[in-house]
Amino acid sequence: MANKIRSEDFADILQWVALALFIVFLAILLAAILPLEILDSRWQVRVISALLGSSSLPLIGVVLILFSNFLDENVSPIGSKISLLRRLSGFAAIGFLLLIPLQITAGSRLLNQQSGNEVTQLKVLQRAADAIRSSNNEADLKNALRQLPGAPSNLDRPLAAPLPQVKDALISRLDPAVKRLQSQVDEAKQNRLQQALGIWIRDAGMAAGYAIGFSGLGSFQERGSLFRSLIPGRRKNIWK
Repeated sequence: MANKIRSEDFADILQWVALALFIVFLAILLAAILPLEILDSRWQVRVISALLGSSSLPLIGVVLILFSNFLDENVSPIGSKISLLRRLSGFAAIGFLLLIPLQITAGSRLLNQQSGNEVTQLKVLQRAADAIRSSNNEADLKNALRQLPGAPSNLDRPLAAPLPQVKDALISRLDPAVKRLQSQVDEAKQNRLQQALGIWIRDAGMAAGYAIGFSGLGSFQERGSLFRSLIPGRRKNIWK
């Protein structure tokens, strides 16, 4: 029959597993952070997504370290830093709470940027249609046509029909195209907003969950669990 593993050996194993989880978390986060584009909404959303998607690793790592310290308080390499680790967990809890408005703000900016490209195309068509309607001569009409995306290159040739007839023909084609694009822009914006709401709710829930988890592990000024210290009548000092 195999010998049972000693508590101090098991505590040492837990410490090294926790250290491995921290390294994996930092690698994932570093890959999302680089290259640095702090003012870019896409970068902000990417980093927040990576943070929320991998923060279970340090959360489990802290639990393993605390449990290993419970088994053997002299364990290395991190056992002597329990107070610092719990204090950092408390700050992490605050950080996750602050992450909720940040991810909503960054997501909103990204949503507006995506909608802005389509709205720009729509405005180009609308301006061209208005310019065609207001054109009073052949030169004005050709200048209006040059505003259209993919305008023909043979605009220097004379009109094949009278100006009013050409204008009516162009408007009859442009108006339906403008309406279709307007409908597509509105539909795409609505779909993106619905998807974004689902993502924001999910990310806010994850951030709140991590905040609760890290606050339960955190401690300030040796007062025991930060999470319990916030609940009236439930103060309890553990793992000081």
